[in-house]
Amino acid sequence: MIGLKRQSKRKKFSLVILFAFILNIFVFGSFGQIVFASEQFIEAENFLSGGTIEVNTNYSNNRAYSTKNYFSFTVTGNSIRIPVTYYLNSSGTYFYVQIDGVQVYKYTATSKITRSETLYFDLDGKAHAFKIGVNDSSNGSYAILDYIIIDVEHYKILLRYLYQYDGDLFLVYDNSAKGLERRVYVNGKLVQTFSTNTQNYGLNIYNYHLPEYGFYTVQFATYNETTGEEVYSNVLSYTFNPVPDPPVRYEFESILQPGWDNGGTYLINPNGKSANYYVNFKGENIKIVGQSFGSTQITYSGSFNIYIDGLLKENVKINSTSYQTFTKKYTALGNGVHTLRIEALNGFGTKLDYFETYILPSIPQITNINTEYDTVTLNWIQTQSTNSYNILVNDAIVATNIPVTTTSFIYKVNSPGLYKFNIEAVNSEGGTKSQDYYLNITMLPGKPSVNYSIYRDELTLNFNAIGAISYKIFVNNVVAGEITGGNNFTYKIPQNDNYSIYVTACNLYGETVGDTINLGYIYVPPAKPNLFYTIVQGAIKFYWDHVANALQYILTKDNQETLTITNNTYYDFNLKNLLNSGLYNFKLLAKNNSYTTEGDILQVLFLARPKSLTGKYNNGEIEVTWKQDNFAEGYYIERSEDGQIFRTVAQTSQNSYIDTDVKPNKKYYYRVKSFNTAY
Repeated sequence: MIGLKRQSKRKKFSLVILFAFILNIFVFGSFGQIVFASEQFIEAENFLSGGTIEVNTNYSNNRAYSTKNYFSFTVTGNSIRIPVTYYLNSSGTYFYVQIDGVQVYKYTATSKITRSETLYFDLDGKAHAFKIGVNDSSNGSYAILDYIIIDVEHYKILLRYLYQYDGDLFLVYDNSAKGLERRVYVNGKLVQTFSTNTQNYGLNIYNYHLPEYGFYTVQFATYNETTGEEVYSNVLSYTFNPVPDPPVRYEFESILQPGWDNGGTYLINPNGKSANYYVNFKGENIKIVGQSFGSTQITYSGSFNIYIDGLLKENVKINSTSYQTFTKKYTALGNGVHTLRIEALNGFGTKLDYFETYILPSIPQITNINTEYDTVTLNWIQTQSTNSYNILVNDAIVATNIPVTTTSFIYKVNSPGLYKFNIEAVNSEGGTKSQDYYLNITMLPGKPSVNYSIYRDELTLNFNAIGAISYKIFVNNVVAGEITGGNNFTYKIPQNDNYSIYVTACNLYGETVGDTINLGYIYVPPAKPNLFYTIVQGAIKFYWDHVANALQYILTKDNQETLTITNNTYYDFNLKNLLNSGLYNFKLLAKNNSYTTEGDILQVLFLARPKSLTGKYNNGEIEVTWKQDNFAEGYYIERSEDGQIFRTVAQTSQNSYIDTDVKPNKKYYYRVKSFNTAY
């Protein structure tokens, strides 16, 4: 197994150059923080000399070899990205990748060829053994593996890391896009396009000049001109803040000139004569500390002018006959060297003790402001040279001494209106305010959050919204109910249908509509069906009324399914299906895709024809007998002399009848009907 370590031989060579470059940066320029992507980036180890697999090759005469024509390693992760270059010396030689002994990739040469590509494999978070090599052990074929990357999405272009130097952003990326246009986006805006013939596979570097201080996001994309598909890389972000010059203090006694006061201060216009003082300084902000006094010998007061870069900043008047200490501050002068000129006028003197440059906090940048009803959440980027923050609303300070590590603040408003927000970064020298952020606050309720549950035909909603007094519930865009003083609602679903819901939160200032929730197609239990019947022409005719939400009906006999009926509301049950008399239980079930509703049991008494009917003549009488039916209450005996017209001649509960009203040599016909008056 080949070990993996953080740095290869070729990378060491590159880092020597990089360290020298960084040294120059610290001396001559401004080097920003390096921002890395979050995945694991592992350099491949140099291999011992003596084989044909080359790894981290620097030059043709200074190669690191493995001792075999393959190299192996074990990784644990959810994915692996392998940028590789290989040379196949002749037709039939091939490059391959195996995972746990199974070949997962193979490229076979048809002629001598050198290829560079990036391979990507999904893993399962467990340890897997990799083997990468060529099948040629003697003819000079080789492969070069610089690094592998663990746990990264399958980007065609992978942003590795970025850093900033003197306002230029350097972005290091891994490119596996072939034959595709590359695009660069900064803060979502397309800033550069590379054509398909400017491809550099593997690790590359891209330089972008940052036009101003602020927050930047960088993303690459590949564009397929044939399909119009644009595929994006991962995103890296960077905050570019100014690096101020260090504060410098200038003591005036160190720059005295002959004939001037040498007692620790710098005296301008001795003996009441006008004089000027010039000095150059470097910094964005300056503070001037000194003393001045007016005249006791002339009628006007003393004064002096302060110029910076030739522009009059202030005329300072002194209305005192004694020395008066003054401190003057001027800010936001811009980076670079500036000229300070102090011109003393009309008075006996101006003493300069010292002046110094100083650093104010960098300008706060409000990233976003979120509002919900009366709650405003301000978010900003942490600033440099800052001790604390103040929050200003409509130019009034509403919070002070917010810790420098805090970058958000919650403020409550009392009424709707237009509000101005500022963040002020503060240190010992003063404060720096953000740009004005205006926000029209309506104090509408917050967007309602909704939870729901469905049981049979009941939809139960639970909702909540900050600042809401009441709620309106909409089902399929129709108001289903209004609630005041509560946040629960139960809706009776009337029928099978597609349903969607949303809730509107209401207060004195208006309404806020919540998100629409699509519930999909909902089936509700069918109504209870009622079953009826009549017996006609040897059949039981069942019929019923259609009930709501039923898609089909099931007729059962003695809890056994007899028939499923979809379109009709009737069914003829042939009595031939019943061979014996009996009390049968029929039931109708109404059904849809989710529910079944049972109707009441309908009892139907079926009396079969009396069986074993016989007749016998004896001594002027005819005796008719039949088999007793336990479900029969009694029997009607009918007689006919022609076999066509029958009339009832008797009723009995027995299973025999003797007819005495008969004549000799005459033919009689008999039939027996059973009955039960309880059904």
